[in-house]
Amino acid sequence: MKTSFESKASRRKYRFPVGLMLIGLVILGLIIAVMYIEKPKNYRDADPSIASLVIVTYRSNRTNSKSAKIAVTDSLATDFTKAFHLHGIRIHSAEFRYLSKEDDKFRCDNGVAIIGDYFQIIFSLEYPFECQTFSCKDGLITKLQYEIANQYHTMVLSEKVTNGNMRNILLNFCSFYINSTGEHKTGITKIVVNSLDSMGAYERLRGVAYGQLDPTSACNSIITDVQLAPRNKAGLVNYSMDFYILKPVKLSGGNRKIFFEVNNRGRKLFGKFAQISGGNSPSMVGDVERSFLLKQGYTIVWSGWDPSVPSTGDSNLLRIYVPIARNSDGTSVTGPVYEYIVFDNPISTSYMTSYHTSSTDTSTATLTVKYHLTDTPIAIPSMNWTWTSSNTIALLPLNTPFQQSAIYELTYTAKDPYVAGIGFAATRDFVSFLRSKRPDNPLAGGINRVISWGASQAARYMNDFLSLGFNQDCQGKQIFDGTFNWMGAGNGVGLNYRFAQPQRTERNRQDHLYPEAVFPFTYTILRDPLTGKIDGRNARCMRTRTCPKVMNVNSANDYWVKAASLLHSDLGGNDLPDPPNVRFYLISGTQHADPSPPGSQGICQQFGNTLDATPILRALFVTLDQWLDGIRPPPSLTPSRSNGTATFSDITHHSSLGIGRVSQRSLRWPTIPNVLYTGLITIRNLFNFGSNYSQGFLSINPVQSTGKYYSSFVSKVNEDGNEIAGIRLPPISVPVATYTGWNHRRNDYGGDDGCEAIGAVIPFAPDLATRMAKGDTRLSLVERYEDHDAYVAAVTVATTTLVNQRLLLPTDATTYINNAKLSIQIINHQTYGNYTW
Repeated sequence: MKTSFESKASRRKYRFPVGLMLIGLVILGLIIAVMYIEKPKNYRDADPSIASLVIVTYRSNRTNSKSAKIAVTDSLATDFTKAFHLHGIRIHSAEFRYLSKEDDKFRCDNGVAIIGDYFQIIFSLEYPFECQTFSCKDGLITKLQYEIANQYHTMVLSEKVTNGNMRNILLNFCSFYINSTGEHKTGITKIVVNSLDSMGAYERLRGVAYGQLDPTSACNSIITDVQLAPRNKAGLVNYSMDFYILKPVKLSGGNRKIFFEVNNRGRKLFGKFAQISGGNSPSMVGDVERSFLLKQGYTIVWSGWDPSVPSTGDSNLLRIYVPIARNSDGTSVTGPVYEYIVFDNPISTSYMTSYHTSSTDTSTATLTVKYHLTDTPIAIPSMNWTWTSSNTIALLPLNTPFQQSAIYELTYTAKDPYVAGIGFAATRDFVSFLRSKRPDNPLAGGINRVISWGASQAARYMNDFLSLGFNQDCQGKQIFDGTFNWMGAGNGVGLNYRFAQPQRTERNRQDHLYPEAVFPFTYTILRDPLTGKIDGRNARCMRTRTCPKVMNVNSANDYWVKAASLLHSDLGGNDLPDPPNVRFYLISGTQHADPSPPGSQGICQQFGNTLDATPILRALFVTLDQWLDGIRPPPSLTPSRSNGTATFSDITHHSSLGIGRVSQRSLRWPTIPNVLYTGLITIRNLFNFGSNYSQGFLSINPVQSTGKYYSSFVSKVNEDGNEIAGIRLPPISVPVATYTGWNHRRNDYGGDDGCEAIGAVIPFAPDLATRMAKGDTRLSLVERYEDHDAYVAAVTVATTTLVNQRLLLPTDATTYINNAKLSIQIINHQTYGNYTW
């Protein structure tokens, strides 16, 4: 007897004419082969997004009915759905059909499915669909047959399917069935798990989450261009995004907390912090005791939010698919777009723009070049460059490389902006889903707390996520309990704008003319004296009582290139009291990046900064979690005007470009041989983006400076050139070198312009004689510590102090002490050459 296991919604979508159903029953009564095929109605008439169908049929030849049943209990590797995903094919929906003559029933409960020996699944696939050969494991799919006519395809699975693979397939379809009920009108409507891998005490789930939002709802009204997004038949706006989850096999054995890393340009950057290797494809998950997060029992989650992440390339990147805004008559939305272009190599011959141009006539666009940030731009004649496609430019003649490290600036009229602000709603809805008790939620009932963690771009994203009011879902429930922002300064991500370019990041040589750093900067509600506006990043969540506990942690580089002092000062540079839910920390002397390898110069004049802030980040994360349990965190530690540790930036005649200067005298910077000091620093402009800026439209692009600026500052330094404010790592409080958050470019990479995210390490002389010979005012190693044992003792005291302040974990303190026992080696330094101490 044939039975059909499908939801009411899928029955309506896949209802067959009576005649065809009778024919189908007759065929089923006669069929003795493996293949089962029937021609469906034209589903594209019902939903034009459906491009084709794929039918998967499985039949076991086993005679023992008990052994023919497959318990769904181990890892998931659904090869054919994975193949769809790898080929850019989206699954619209799936229908399960049970074909066995036995009376066995399909059961789906808590991720476990039991099924008989003969079943079929019909996939409905979304456009675009190109028929290609799928990559499947040997033995899983032994016969793959396409019938291209009628957009109809079939797959037959053989008896060679193992129990493990069969479980994986069924778990995916279990998810399909649950998610096809149509009960969830907005938010996440279904998830598709494409793979599930066992990794010891943990398992890894990868898949796609599908969602829809109501453009008329107040919880979505702030999204720019949401009213211009195409709508489905229910009047809702569709989106989908990749997700990636590392969870304990038994949620009850974890700590019931989610560590939600907000990805950076689709990438996972948590590895060093979490002590998990593998980068975008985390490995060594089975070795729980080696991981800071896993040994605490955290579930770790990622989901896509950034529509600028390229759709090709690394399959482990997290992507989101959002609609394109269209005018009400269906025509393309157009507008001005500005692109800052730099290649730090001599071989690049083309540049892909963020959007498609509305015209490939170069006379309607402008391309300029300059060699230093403060140079006057030179226009490149329209006949000397070309659009090689609607979103790619090149210099003429073709294959002419762009000049290494020169600054090219392109302005053009673009078309078809994506509704980028949906990224915020997608994060909101996905975390809300994971906190729910829905039966299709793989974490249902197992989560009591969610803490976000983000580095750089991701931290700026969370600044805007909170200030735009997305920390509550459309039912008013809080999303994140805690937020850990590393290297976000007071900036946003520039996502909720028409023609958004969230991949951009402002530093002291790049990307100043984008809406990344705009009022409000801090969490305290302030009045902007330049505009009269009143706002703060806490404003919306305070009204709804959904503010998370927030830790804003920044490197020294973020004070120099992103004006991080605006996080904790008013717009005149005066100190602000901490909001009840926020703490601020500077990690002194660090760069905006992982530590540079020792002796690495890169494109900069000085060796890159080798300080590693990660141990402090781990300790602060623990205190954030404890704060949620009612234990107050360490007090904020930042430069301050009131205690004399801050020194302010000065306005210069180049400040309209976004840069200023900190004088050597006010910083107290020592003169160091072979080290250039210019005091280059980012200045906060009040830019004019046009009259529709408040609605998310940049009608003036590139922007115009108003000649008005916000006051910002950095930490003063001591006689060694090391910062005196903030959390001082052992290499700062017990130094063997000067560590800075800034550096300058080498002559062949832009001369003395800023070296963006990279800081510097400048070693001390080994002894007095060498120091005097070089004219270095900083004490030598021998003058400071007499011998290496005294140095190790001083490091031990410094680490003990940090542990007692809850700013360093005991295990990381031990690592500092052990490293201090190693010889200090300097190799090929421009002043001190080579030495060992």
